[in-house]
Amino acid sequence: MDNNERILGINEIRELYAVNDLQESELEQQIDEAEQNMQISSMDINMCRITEKEMGLKGQDNDTVEEKRFRILGMENEQTPYTISTLKRRLEQIVGSGMVDVSISNSTVKVRVALIQKKMIDYVKNILEDIVPLDMLIDADVMWNTHQMLKQKTYAQLKEHSHRELKEGELN
Repeated sequence: MDNNERILGINEIRELYAVNDLQESELEQQIDEAEQNMQISSMDINMCRITEKEMGLKGQDNDTVEEKRFRILGMENEQTPYTISTLKRRLEQIVGSGMVDVSISNSTVKVRVALIQKKMIDYVKNILEDIVPLDMLIDADVMWNTHQMLKQKTYAQLKEHSHRELKEGELN
């Protein structure tokens, strides 16, 4: 029997190796979690809560992890943009690509957020208040269903919904 076999035959050494293996596994798991929590887009709910607290953000108890990430990302993006494309890109980072329309005319910034993101409109308005220059007006609202969208449906299909559902609902 060589020295390695003798050492491994000692109960205390075997127990030390077993504990070490367990700790190594736990450490690897914690490293993976830490790496995921480094990016806002992959933060877990607990890290989102910690980050919100550090940033002084007030969330609701029933917010999803996506809503919390959205709020954190919005705070990160509150630096003043100098072009409409920069503003649109920042808003798309928050509400999603293709979910926002931005236009400027006669010193009014007009922003429309997709209907499926209507929960985020108040937050978008707050962001705009912080980053749009004071000499410009802000017109931010949800992209409600329009006549153009509804005219593709038959009367029978539309009759199944209330006026409010036709305006605010996500119709297939």
